[in-house]
Order: sequence, then C-alpha cells, then structure tokens
Amino acid sequence: MKKTVFISIALSVACLLQAQQTDIRKRFVATSEKEMYALCELMIDSTIRTKTDCSYLYTHENERFGMSLLYLKRIDNTDTLMMFVQNCGFSIHSNPNYCTNGYFPHISYCMPVAFYARFLDYLGKLRKSKNYYEKDYSFEPLYSIRDILKEQYESGKLSKKDSDRALALIEEISLVDIKEGDSFSFILWNFDRYMTDKIRKALVHAIDNPFYSSDWLDSYMSLQDTACIDTTGIPANISPRWKKQFTPEELEVYEKELPLFDRLQKFLIYERKGREKYNGLSAGQAYLQERRDQFNRKGYMHINDIAEYAHKKQDEVLIKHLKAFKEKHPDYPLKYF
Repeated sequence: MKKTVFISIALSVACLLQAQQTDIRKRFVATSEKEMYALCELMIDSTIRTKTDCSYLYTHENERFGMSLLYLKRIDNTDTLMMFVQNCGFSIHSNPNYCTNGYFPHISYCMPVAFYARFLDYLGKLRKSKNYYEKDYSFEPLYSIRDILKEQYESGKLSKKDSDRALALIEEISLVDIKEGDSFSFILWNFDRYMTDKIRKALVHAIDNPFYSSDWLDSYMSLQDTACIDTTGIPANISPRWKKQFTPEELEVYEKELPLFDRLQKFLIYERKGREKYNGLSAGQAYLQERRDQFNRKGYMHINDIAEYAHKKQDEVLIKHLKAFKEKHPDYPLKYF
C-alpha cells in the first residue's frame, strides 16, 4: 500500500452528518474517485500496521489510525464520494469529547452503477493480496454495495442497460461472497428475487465442500507478532506511579515506564495461560495458540445459513444436498433437516 498520499481533510461537514457545531470529530473526505482510492489505501495501510505492529499498542503514536470494517454508512449526495469519520463519545468513556483513532467509513448512495462497478474492480484487486487484513477488508464493503445496487434496481429509475448491469453486479458480488469469502448470510435478507442458478450452484458446492480453506488461518497466523511478549530489559519490579497530575519531569518518567509495565503484565498473563491452560507452553507460544484458537475462519463454514434459507423457501435442490451433508457430517449441528 502507498504510505504517502494527499487527501483533503474536512474538519466540519455538518450538512452530511447533521452534526452539531461543537462536533470535534475529524473527517477524511474524498470528493473524486482518485481521492477515494487514495483514501482507501491510506486507511487500509494504517489499519494493517496498527493491527500487526504490537509495539504500537504501547505508544502514543497519534498519527496511526484504524477503521471499523463494518457496514459502509450512507451519504445521500454526489459531492462526497467517501468519508471516514472519527469515533468520538464512545459509551464506555464518561467524557463525550473523547475520540479514538478509529474511523467509520461512509459512501455515497447516489452514484451511477458504473461507479460501483469500478469500486468492485478495486476491491477485486485487494482480494488477491496475501495479507490477511487487506484481503479481509476487500469483502466487507460488498454488503453495502450490493444493497445500494438493489435499492437502485428496485427504484425503477435505472435505464434498461443499467438495470441489467446492476443485476449482473449483484450476482457477481454474491458469487464472490460464496466462493471466496465463504459467506452465505446475505441470502437471508430479502434475497429471493436475486437468486440465480449460478448462485444456487455455488451454494451447493459449499454444502458439498463445507470447510474453510486453510489459507485463511495460515495468512492470519503469519501476521501474529510475539514481540510484545518479550520482556528483555524490563525490571521485574517495575510499577509506574498513578497520579491525576504530573509534573513535566514525572510525566516523562511515567510515559517511559507505562509501556514497559503493560508489556510485563501481558507476559505474565500468557506465562500463566501457557502453564495452566496450554500444558506448559511458553508465554509466546501460548499467545500464538490463543490467537489460533480464537480465529473464526476455520473448521466448518456457516452451513446453517444455507439451511435456514432452504427451509424457509423449501428449495428442493439445496434441501437434497443438505440431507446428504447431514449423513456425511453428523457432528455438525444442522438445523431443520
């Protein structure tokens, strides 16, 4: 990813978010497609570095930021194509002006079908990445783009050409979700009119081959860093003073000691887990084992999402394969069949 890009940063876009004048959130705004893709690269790159550099967790490096890879929020105009809005006033903090370095993505819902087709092409390039987080990001916006295309298609305002293209893109996104993203939940949300033979065949293939590819886990584990478990040079009796007010000299000492203290505490936690939970593994090995255990893209895929759809719609083709799946995999808690 590119490390240096020029992005216009708007500090108040009240008309877009109906924000109050006292809103202190920062906003990264793209008003052209060139800026939009540069902004995506900037946010993805910073998010990946934040997630994979464990030393970052123990610094006050404010230039790093990450994004929430959730649903792309809505912008109802064509002046702003994409925007990332800082997360402020998070509920666990009593201070309503507290802002994190996390940003929520927004995208315009008012652009032509061709615009979303180009964005899907960009996401397709990301999917080829061997970096787990970069590849994972490429799937997250698909839900929003599919909903935008469905909304535009169902509005009846598109030309025949754009209507056909929107339908084709909806099918393309769905096939990518199933074949590459191992995700099926989208079929549960008002998807009836968009089910096609190709999508059904892809679902059948998933039922017949119900396990996640090991590539997901391998890519994820290759990025795990045990440097934070290393306590070399940290005094065993370190205990920074906790005060509300520091003199400048005390603050300098505190900011040096706190990261070391945090690393030591993390080491002690995983040393105990390695001893008690993981049959004598070292702290570093216990940390890696826990990351592996908590990873959710392994083992069986969510075949019950398909089962729920098949049961609701009484889809005979899917039901046939689900019954065969049940016989072959009796250990999977299949619903309905």
